[in-house]
Amino acid sequence: MGRLVGLRDVTIAKVIENTDTTYQTDGPVKLFKAVSGKVTVKRSSEKITSDDEIEEILSDLDSIDVEFVGNKLTMQRIADIYGCRLVKGMLIDNQDDRPVEIALGFRAKETNGKYQFHWLYCGKFDGDDEQDYESKGEKPNPKTKTVKGTFYARKKDGNFRVRVHESELLGSENEAKQAIDSWFSQVQEPLEA
Repeated sequence: MGRLVGLRDVTIAKVIENTDTTYQTDGPVKLFKAVSGKVTVKRSSEKITSDDEIEEILSDLDSIDVEFVGNKLTMQRIADIYGCRLVKGMLIDNQDDRPVEIALGFRAKETNGKYQFHWLYCGKFDGDDEQDYESKGEKPNPKTKTVKGTFYARKKDGNFRVRVHESELLGSENEAKQAIDSWFSQVQEPLEA
């Protein structure tokens, strides 16, 4: 496995159903061209002690914080993630707009030329929709777009992410190799043992 040296194909898919029995999404679409990204899995832990020593440590998933920076968000993608309306070329923001539940996929390149593939199953970009503006001046200063969100486990089975590290696949792991071939055509389901 090599070090990470690249990020690309930041992709979203609207979650249509997230219940105790069903998880279903729309087809994935590219969010933007990636500049950088960060995924932070937060867990809370509780130490249980007895006889003056730690007996056990209980750990629970709190949330998964994501922050991705891209070249720009089109008006359609803004509507897709923040729940505002795009009507005949006009993006209409309303006080009652709510972020849309989505799945988030991406891949990160390693120094060996292989990729790490990721899908986070459920979350919302709930950070502020912020855009910096600046006069060109003597030299242009191109702006990027940052999206921040919170992701969580899906209800069906508690899974919150599926990953494949291409450089670590064994010769017999053909199903994972096939999943890589169609990684961004659908949100990938975990393989069964």
